[in-house]
Amino acid sequence: MQDLFSITDIKYTDFIRTTENRHKEVVSHFWQSLIKNDHIYKGVYEGWYSVADEAYLSENEVIEIDDKDGNKVKVAYDSKHPVVWTKEDNYMFKLSKFKDGLTEWLDQGVIHPQKFEVMVRQWVDDLEDLSVSRQRNRLTWGIPVPGDNTQTIYVWLDALVNYLTVSGYPNESHDWPPDCHVVGKDILRFHAIYWPAFLLAAGLPLPKRIQSHSHFLVDNTKMSKSRGNVIDPFERVDSYTADGLRYFLLKTGVPHADCSKY
Repeated sequence: MQDLFSITDIKYTDFIRTTENRHKEVVSHFWQSLIKNDHIYKGVYEGWYSVADEAYLSENEVIEIDDKDGNKVKVAYDSKHPVVWTKEDNYMFKLSKFKDGLTEWLDQGVIHPQKFEVMVRQWVDDLEDLSVSRQRNRLTWGIPVPGDNTQTIYVWLDALVNYLTVSGYPNESHDWPPDCHVVGKDILRFHAIYWPAFLLAAGLPLPKRIQSHSHFLVDNTKMSKSRGNVIDPFERVDSYTADGLRYFLLKTGVPHADCSKY
């Protein structure tokens, strides 16, 4: 990624990997603030789980399809990744408590384009408490739950907190919140539901705007490393120059609709 940014003249103020020690310390601090504010409890989660998406899914988010061998399989509706039925002891976040707080935030017109706000409000109407850890014998590479080495902090809670890490949190002079998050529509739930709820629980201000964008498709499917249907940006830069590629992306990559031109 840094090599690509270099040849396309993209500037950034920070580049973070969630394996850095500074981030691990911030995640632990943030977790403990949620514990202190009584927003996390131990419980049991049971439901559909997509390993590839690192997400638990409701019945409405799972469909049945035929695989390449003609077998019936359950998959996530959006990503089409396989799901498995899972039951395990986890730490749970009291997401259901934050319906009013999220609705008040949404009423400020923070989700753009507006078509995505409708979807977010539907999610708010169906809030359930969220599993925010995984059993460590199943997920060994993440950050351990402070004080409980049998559990690993949920990868999305870990990942979202890196916004705070680069802001300088938890120092008093940290630069938060941002004017805008720019995210893909496939991760809108994490940024427009889970993340603002985590921030409310920690007593922190919420982002002022969530700018969601649609996807570039190959064979009418979202590009995916696991599927292999990807376009090499380095090859495109060699063929069309960095400015040529930038022009194409800006002209065809409109926020409200997917693009299959490549």
